[in-house]
Amino acid sequence: RVKLMKTYSRKGFGICIQDLPPVPRVEDLVLCWWEDINTDPNWVDIKEAELNKPTICISSGWIISSDEGCYRIAADFNFDSEKEIEDCSGVTTIPICNVIQLIKIEL
Repeated sequence: RVKLMKTYSRKGFGICIQDLPPVPRVEDLVLCWWEDINTDPNWVDIKEAELNKPTICISSGWIISSDEGCYRIAADFNFDSEKEIEDCSGVTTIPICNVIQLIKIEL
């Protein structure tokens, strides 16, 4: 669970929590552990190369889509003047077959 700590102000302008845009689709906030390729561009002994393993990664954010065999997780959003989502960034596209564990985060 996430707890709101306090209201911050910057340069004398207070920001009231009630004036903030809503959190995007709370039910889609996740932590995702997934497996990625691991490559080494250097010349290595074949015995050493045989020990290479895939890399385990973790990503967090909101699932913005889960079609075509992929999860698309966005980390950041901005809002327009009507407090509607305008853009997102930090989008990680993960093949569903690479997902090890997906946990929904409760707010």
